[in-house]
Amino acid sequence: MLQSSRFKRIYIACGYTDLRYGIDGLAATVRERFNLNPFETDILFLFCGRRNDRIKALAWEGDGFLLLYKWLEDGKFKWPRKTEDLEEISEEQFRWLLTGLDVNPGIRKVVPAERAIRPFCVGKKNWKLIDTIHGAEASAIIYSIVETCKLNNLNIFYYISHLLTEIPKHMDDTNLDFLEDLLPWSEKLPEECKKRIAEMK
Repeated sequence: MLQSSRFKRIYIACGYTDLRYGIDGLAATVRERFNLNPFETDILFLFCGRRNDRIKALAWEGDGFLLLYKWLEDGKFKWPRKTEDLEEISEEQFRWLLTGLDVNPGIRKVVPAERAIRPFCVGKKNWKLIDTIHGAEASAIIYSIVETCKLNNLNIFYYISHLLTEIPKHMDDTNLDFLEDLLPWSEKLPEECKKRIAEMK
């Protein structure tokens, strides 16, 4: 049996996941559907398809992905189907799951706000200058802009590039009305800012 103690967090993708997905597909699901970083070490992501007798597990080991596949010869996994959210389970619940027991009573939902700030909470340990007042203020501004972009379905790269191009043109302005045109919900934003990366491929 896979040793759950080697992972600091275990996430279960409730609902249905297409188990035809390989590493790339499952990593994209973690990133795009659940807004988490699949390249974070010591995290185990669990997925189940339409059939309850098989699951896949994905984990990043620092130098590559570990992909596991478990197929029960007899019996079925009691997989949470009432929601499509990502939820966190304990080591004990992980063992329950693999032995066919129900994990629903003690499952903990991972709310969108927690997902949004998680990369920041993990990354701040390694980023330089983040432990200063100015560094904290700058990171708060950037994260606010990025999360607002996501909520407005904008291309984050092009939107921030647009801000960095337009704002310097108004550094001497005393009238700040130009900012209205730069807000994430402005109708005057360039079309490239309104295209998500998936649409541009």
